[in-house]
Amino acid sequence: MKKAVCFLFALSLLVLCACDKTTDETSLRFSVNSIGNYVVEDGSIYVPLEDGTLAYAFLPTGDAADEIVPPSSVVVPASFDGKTVTEIFDSAFYAVKDVLERVELPNTIRRIGREAFKDCKNLREVNLPDALTEIDAKAFENCEMLSDVVLPSSLKNLYRLAFRNCKSLKQVTLPCSIGGEEIFAYSGLESLTIADGVDKIGYMTFCEAPLRELTLPSSLKTFDTNVIGNCASLESLTLNDGLEDVDLSYLYTTSVKEVVLPSSVTKLTLQINKDADRIDLYFEGDAPEIDFFLLDSIPSTNDFRETAYVIHYHEGAEGFTSPSWNGIPTEIW
Repeated sequence: MKKAVCFLFALSLLVLCACDKTTDETSLRFSVNSIGNYVVEDGSIYVPLEDGTLAYAFLPTGDAADEIVPPSSVVVPASFDGKTVTEIFDSAFYAVKDVLERVELPNTIRRIGREAFKDCKNLREVNLPDALTEIDAKAFENCEMLSDVVLPSSLKNLYRLAFRNCKSLKQVTLPCSIGGEEIFAYSGLESLTIADGVDKIGYMTFCEAPLRELTLPSSLKTFDTNVIGNCASLESLTLNDGLEDVDLSYLYTTSVKEVVLPSSVTKLTLQINKDADRIDLYFEGDAPEIDFFLLDSIPSTNDFRETAYVIHYHEGAEGFTSPSWNGIPTEIW
């Protein structure tokens, strides 16, 4: 939700004051009290939003700036002064990023702001409420100890780098379509469930994650392997019926050795890599339109097509040729 520019400037000022150990009590309180739209109580900051609800941030306070003792656990209230808390503010926990271990969110939270928990390297536990619809960019980036995340079915928007470099995150269910890039890149993700209804997965979503298998939902129409680029541990890729456009350009950066392409596929993009192991492609239907993604280091894809792939197709399928198709060896299966 859009907020006044003064809110963003004010919170930045508060964070700087909290982190500067030379700031005395008078200047700290002056910075807080000079902002009429904010309410501060026991380190909690409540920001009025345009719809009459509040956004929450945390700034630890003490008798003097150099006596601040940041807490390792924070409980966000559902309301304050008769108003509902519906958002976690942008960069909300920056001031306690080095010590924060646990956060309890109320069921009223609908949005987690940009970089809200970024760099909270010791954060181990946070609940995501059932009312949550949006997790903004970099919200949990570099939360290396965060190991248990349940994305609610209410989630509609998941933005770029949201869980990037969450090394301890091993398993997740993706409930919504995502367009943002590198959402779970460089994470510890080993197991993934994609809910039916998801029809879009963003660029390099799982890049460098140690995924071992990936099954796509029936709702997906387009698949690009840059989604799983450099997932070296990935051994099994199951493409769904209903897929029409499949780009396997980055498949060679995984450990997948064979892929079954459903009969619904009408367009296929391949990349030829001279150093990659052979990949077997099994076609359930007729030959699709084919394109080749070219690398500058390879002057002609024809040079390595015979060793990069083998095409397997059913007898009677239309469009394939033997003993090769577009320069790739073929076999009946």
